[in-house]
Amino acid sequence: MNRSELIELIAAQLPSGLADQVATLLLPVLFFTTAPDAPEHHTFLGGTPVMSAAITWPTAGPLLNPAPTQNAEFYGQEVTTHISKALPLSFIGQIDLANAPGSALPDTGRLLFFYDTIAGPYESGTRFARVIWDKEPNPAPQPTPKALQGAETAYIAEAKEALARFEMPEIDAETIAVFKAAGMSDEEIEAIINTPAPDLINFDVTESYV
Repeated sequence: MNRSELIELIAAQLPSGLADQVATLLLPVLFFTTAPDAPEHHTFLGGTPVMSAAITWPTAGPLLNPAPTQNAEFYGQEVTTHISKALPLSFIGQIDLANAPGSALPDTGRLLFFYDTIAGPYESGTRFARVIWDKEPNPAPQPTPKALQGAETAYIAEAKEALARFEMPEIDAETIAVFKAAGMSDEEIEAIINTPAPDLINFDVTESYV
């Protein structure tokens, strides 16, 4: 579906004023489809990049505000601490341009996508995201930087420690009053109060760096 067809579809479903606003938000996208019979290529998501060894793995931008308290107010302490480490960006995936026919992209090399999965959602731009056009004709798999691997290991350990300490929140009188106002019976409220904390010792922590 091209842009004009999509705008027509939006106009048919929404009031004119709202349809115009939605149309201004449209951005071009690429769709990935499996092609088992396609020749060998370097298009994939996750893992480690297949790229030129001469490319410097991109690093997240520094904190813009030198005042720690102001950074913490905007990002939160956890994200501020993360940004201050200036870690390498996480590798998201890559597109082999030789296998992207019919697009407006170049037909040689690979597009490599990197992103800071923790600080990235707080802003747009290139501080926490990077796209690199790698033109190396003979790329090779490149390992994830040790600093990023170390950050992931520490993150998982901290998350598991926090999960092991998890306790159910206390249900105070104010909360009980809210439950009753919502129509819950005394038996239902009692069941909630007596619900044991879940066993999170073996909970599978999602990886945020690698």
